Amino acid sequence: PTTRRLITRRLCEDVERNPQPLVGLLAVAAKKPAAYQADILAGLVEGFTGWRKAPKPASWDAFVAAAPKDDPALQARVRDLSALFGDGRALDEVKRIALDTSAPLDARKAALRTLIDNRPGDLRAICEQLLGERWVNAVAVRGLALFDDPAIGIKLAKSYRAFHPSERALLIAALVSRSGSARALLHLINFDEPFGLSVVEALACGTPVIACNRGSMPELIDDGVTGF
Repeated sequence: PTTRRLITRRLCEDVERNPQPLVGLLAVAAKKPAAYQADILAGLVEGFTGWRKAPKPASWDAFVAAAPKDDPALQARVRDLSALFGDGRALDEVKRIALDTSAPLDARKAALRTLIDNRPGDLRAICEQLLGERWVNAVAVRGLALFDDPAIGIKLAKSYRAFHPSERALLIAALVSRSGSARALLHLINFDEPFGLSVVEALACGTPVIACNRGSMPELIDDGVTGF
């Protein structure tokens, strides 16, 4: 299984220059058992990680038709890859899952990540719609961070209480990552913090930081220059 996965991942690297090896592998896999197909799909997912769009192999449709329909995990990977290959119907299904409040949480979050990677025209509207839904909104923030619009910063700030306390740092990071979203980061810690990730993110984006003079703050902030 590992060998099949690694071979598939390697073939993905050359798919634009030499697609035939991957085409041939998918044609063979279409006639194999589900376990074999799952290994190939795992390699495809790994090989295309980071791609916003990839050329569809000529044998992909035949592979999809042969894939077992009673395996949810396998079908989820087929759907995500089809969206990556530009299948509008697959992308519509991904949107449906992301917005379906009755769908499993992990499936919704995975679907939303797929949308963010593909960046459809209505991505902003979808992410804004999910801001009020706890746990899913932590992924939606990542999508909204792609848009440099001060109005988004206002919406993010207003949705602060909708986020679980453990994920509010993600919201703060998104706010300070755009200079138009925050005048400054108010980091009033009451302990000797050894390292402030949100502080570093703010400073990297040119957002000044106002913090207490304790912990690592004096080392991170140039008083009067990058903050106070």
